[in-house]
Amino acid sequence: DKLIQLGVGDQIASQVIELFILRLFRSPFEGYQQLFPWQVLLTAICAFLIHPFAGFFIIPSTIFCLWVPLFVVETETGELASSPYFDRLMSDFAILMVVAGVCFLIARNMMAAFDQLAHANEWLEKEVRSRTKDLRHAKEKAETADRAKSEFLANMSHEIRTPMTSILGYRQLLEDNNLTKGDRDSFVHTIRKNSEHLLGLINEILDISKIESGRFVLQKEHCLTQKFFDDVIVAMRAQAQKKKLELEINYRSNLPKLIYTDTLRLRQALLNLVGNAIKFTNQGSVKVEVGMHELKDRWKLIVLVADTGIGIPADMLEAVFRPFLQADSSFTRKHGGTGLGLTITLRIAEAMGGHVEVESAEGKGSRFIFQAYVDKVDSVKVKPATDISAVETEAFKGPIDAHILLAEDGADNQRLLTHILERAGAKVELAENGQQVLDKLSSNSYDVVLMDVQMPVMDGLQAAREVRKQKNPIPIIAVTAYAMQRDEGMCLKAGCDDFISKPIDTNLLLHKIAKWKKVGRSPHVSA
Repeated sequence: DKLIQLGVGDQIASQVIELFILRLFRSPFEGYQQLFPWQVLLTAICAFLIHPFAGFFIIPSTIFCLWVPLFVVETETGELASSPYFDRLMSDFAILMVVAGVCFLIARNMMAAFDQLAHANEWLEKEVRSRTKDLRHAKEKAETADRAKSEFLANMSHEIRTPMTSILGYRQLLEDNNLTKGDRDSFVHTIRKNSEHLLGLINEILDISKIESGRFVLQKEHCLTQKFFDDVIVAMRAQAQKKKLELEINYRSNLPKLIYTDTLRLRQALLNLVGNAIKFTNQGSVKVEVGMHELKDRWKLIVLVADTGIGIPADMLEAVFRPFLQADSSFTRKHGGTGLGLTITLRIAEAMGGHVEVESAEGKGSRFIFQAYVDKVDSVKVKPATDISAVETEAFKGPIDAHILLAEDGADNQRLLTHILERAGAKVELAENGQQVLDKLSSNSYDVVLMDVQMPVMDGLQAAREVRKQKNPIPIIAVTAYAMQRDEGMCLKAGCDDFISKPIDTNLLLHKIAKWKKVGRSPHVSA
């Protein structure tokens, strides 16, 4: 119909169709090359480059181009030419293809954006659910910790008030002038026992404070191996005999003569384990087995503490090592203690590269397995520090022939220390602050200075620094209520030669004075 409207006769139409068929089947590529409009080809390629799926633009373009021979005529020179109507149609089609490509690109980007938005929304919902769950767990954990600490403080109040009641009560009884010597000695013994118990509670609280704050540092020294473990058993034997329990130790392997470790902390850990075993055993025995396995450059220490006591319920096993969280508050009130001993023991084991395991059944006893690593020592070259420590634990046998400068600002402590030292045979002069120490040292000669740290005018640490600046070699022993390891380090760094914490262990103090009186000079000042 279109050919007729254009004025082309039937003869021309038949020639065009014949030409189309011949060119198409003779050489399709050649036919495409001649008949395919460049605008359509360019538009289809651009659409394909925008997105692979845009290839569907090529298909209608190709089909459309197959109809091109219907709109072309052969000129007098034999060339193919399109009619003006066809040129306009092809231009419109090219524009349509570009518009369709742009619309497709916009639609594709919008779909991709919607897809990303859906993924982001899904991720956000998951993140919100996860954070909400974490916050809920954190809230529950905080509430549990708060309740545990509240119970701990309530238990501490009971534990501290109990010995304080005995101390204050028996102190009032000692004021009675009609007491017999036997009653007086008994009251004094009770006061001393409860004072030591109270001091132990305070030390445990300080230890757990150091652990929780990350200031727990091992202080290693050499010690005689078997004597170290024997001393632990000796220290606990009196408690076992009081309850009529059998306490024994067995060595499952040959022990090295010497080891290098923090003997104070290792002893504390083992005393905690053996002490707990005795505390929670009413009849039967407590057995300790010690084994050491040699490695390349150290020893693996395994200590088993087994008892025939009340055991630990299965649902409480996980709680026994947690700080501020006793297995059962009523259980703790029944048997006493802070509930911190096992926590401290575990931290000591971990600091030594090991751990603590527990096996227990209610009513059948418990087995605690302590594992740690200690360093090897050349026993020929090293003299064990335990020899000195052992001497310091023995009862001091005086007298002390020494002239001592006591720097202490508290009147009660002045009287107490002066009485202890003079009774041991020493001559004592007092200084109430660090400046008085410097003044007295400049005009008098002394054998040892006992230096309190916290004093007015000039504190003990500053006084020690000034003494060392003056190249005075007199030995200085820090005597202070600061009991942390870092406090000892601060004292030694300031120029002190030794350290003893309050409350004063009289026997230890006298041993240290005698030791430095014999040494004669401080190693801080070269000869």
